[in-house]
Amino acid sequence: MTDNPTPEITLESMSHADAIICVKMLLARLETLEGLQKIVLEQQKEIARLKARLSKDSHNSSKPSSSDGLGKRYKSLRTKSENKAGGKVGHSGTTLKKSAHIDHIIVHPLPEKCDICGDSLSDVIGTEGSETRQVIDLPAIRFQVTEHRIIHAQCRCGAQHCSQFPKDLVSAVQYGTSVRAAAVYLNQYQQIPFQRCADAMRDLFGIHIAASSVVNYTEQVALLLRPKVAQIKAALVSQHVVHFDETGLRQGKTLVWAHSASTSELTWYGVHQKRGNEAINSFDILTQFKGVAIHDGWKAYRQYACLHSLCNAHHLRELLFVFETTKQTWSREMMHLLCEAKKQKAAMQNDQLDLNCKQIEDIKQRYLALVERGMKVNPVRQRESDSKRQYGSVKQTDATNLLRRLFDYSEDVLRFTTDPNVPFDNNQAERDIRMIKLKQKISGCFRSWEGVDYFCTIRSYLSTLRKNKHNLFEALTDAFNGRAPSAV
Repeated sequence: MTDNPTPEITLESMSHADAIICVKMLLARLETLEGLQKIVLEQQKEIARLKARLSKDSHNSSKPSSSDGLGKRYKSLRTKSENKAGGKVGHSGTTLKKSAHIDHIIVHPLPEKCDICGDSLSDVIGTEGSETRQVIDLPAIRFQVTEHRIIHAQCRCGAQHCSQFPKDLVSAVQYGTSVRAAAVYLNQYQQIPFQRCADAMRDLFGIHIAASSVVNYTEQVALLLRPKVAQIKAALVSQHVVHFDETGLRQGKTLVWAHSASTSELTWYGVHQKRGNEAINSFDILTQFKGVAIHDGWKAYRQYACLHSLCNAHHLRELLFVFETTKQTWSREMMHLLCEAKKQKAAMQNDQLDLNCKQIEDIKQRYLALVERGMKVNPVRQRESDSKRQYGSVKQTDATNLLRRLFDYSEDVLRFTTDPNVPFDNNQAERDIRMIKLKQKISGCFRSWEGVDYFCTIRSYLSTLRKNKHNLFEALTDAFNGRAPSAV
């Protein structure tokens, strides 16, 4: 007995109705496959996007290093210097030097007998001071108490007279200006929290001060320093180059924004509930400024009619991210070009020269050529015809966004080559704004709006004085005495 083979079914053997049903089934399956394929492609794009997002950290983006987590170490973007290690020629160093002012002298006597012949050395006349060594130390610290007394007297006519206490003596017992200055210095400049500041005052000076008193001293000196900080703000407006930056911080449970404007000699901080133009306008610095504003490219700064310079440290990190995620060589070559231009400018300035027109033009042409190369492999995305979203801008890749910025603002990116006073990056602002973040990191948050405002005022003044080599403790003492030195 043999099995009869199943007859092969073909379109020719089907009836017309069956053939139509079969074609419809095949079309439905094809549509399903196309849908699945589209989903896979979208998921692949999302996976790539998430991988890129996870790969962003402080070494290839503007994220702070505190977000990297433990155990992550990255190679610096700085290239190896040709200079030898160690101190450079002309560097003064920090080695201790003997002081001409001597408070105490200890003369160490000779031994009683000669270690060779055994004769007594008691009557031998020696030479003192042929070799000396000094120990620099703090004296025993104890606070001083000054008692103020007034005199009561009666005139011959019988009238009673009484001398007067100075106006600043308002209590039976109070702390002097040096105590208040020391507390404010520890709290506001060294950023020691209020209670720990009170503990430090007790341990260092034997002064039992309440944390609430430190708060009061902070308020007092902040109000005294406001005119000095207004002078700093006015001085910034007249500068040729000013660095700008902003950062978020916590005031209680509320996010507020600290803004900074600074140079190598001036520092100003302000705080506002908002980040954008409303805040910047209220500070009234950029609204009057006509020089070169250096910033990270945030669009709010673009609204002001001054020249702009973009931070190339940000660009280097972004270019590194593009190269690490895409392996596109233009990004690496752009990094090398920017670093080369920076070195070239530094070498010329060491010889007290500026980049000449030929050098500037060469850098510019190489720059634009690399941008053009990058745009060819990262074209602007267009909206797909079957996209569900037919409004708004089309999301671009990180590489495309970076390239568009490098092209649109090429003059601002390369301004450090055309203006000898413009630096390569915005590190000055980032160093200054970091103090705000450090304060928050130590204390967690500011308890009140007034606390943030007082900190910005006092820190503006002290940072400016520090840049100009002033003694901060002496300046705060003078401020409490009503004669704070000018910061500009």
